[in-house]
Amino acid sequence: MMRELLPQEISKLEKRFKAAQPFPHVVIENFMADNSHKQLLSALKSEKFSRKDMDLFSFSQTGNLFHSKNQVVKGAVEAFSSPRFSSPISAISGIKLRAGAVDVSGALYEKTDYLLCHDDRLEGRKIAFILYLSKSFTQADGGALVFLSSKGNHPGKKLIAYPPLENSLMIFEVSRKSWHEVEEVWSDNKRYTIGGWLH
Repeated sequence: MMRELLPQEISKLEKRFKAAQPFPHVVIENFMADNSHKQLLSALKSEKFSRKDMDLFSFSQTGNLFHSKNQVVKGAVEAFSSPRFSSPISAISGIKLRAGAVDVSGALYEKTDYLLCHDDRLEGRKIAFILYLSKSFTQADGGALVFLSSKGNHPGKKLIAYPPLENSLMIFEVSRKSWHEVEEVWSDNKRYTIGGWLH
């Protein structure tokens, strides 16, 4: 399901991760092999999504995908829980990670959905990851992952925006500086992701 990251690619990703601003992050393109992300997207759509609506966010989310009965989703969760995932991510980030110590859920952002600025910090979280499954978004679609600068312990200016790129994996270090948000989705393009945190 996940393609193998070769040492040369890991080395390049490590350099980009550590040099990235405003905090360490990198996008790994063509993350899943043989278009298997399309099969995973189809399977994810069969999961139960619950609406999450508050002042800070509006989107839909699955429960913990460890409890999924869908064999394709279960296979993805097993892959995310394996050393095949955590080992290269640890090499790229330089952060020691525990294989299997992972939270995984699905998210769906539809037209007008958003997630306001936050830093993801919660006890034990070291790396956040987001696998984009939908057809690639353009800037006009909205739904970009936006990174902000840090001023003291508070978010500053919006510095960079990453529109969801089909079959790419975003990883970033969770820290006091990892301020980010998901901008409002402006089109009818549905933004499906699987993501979570490595510990």
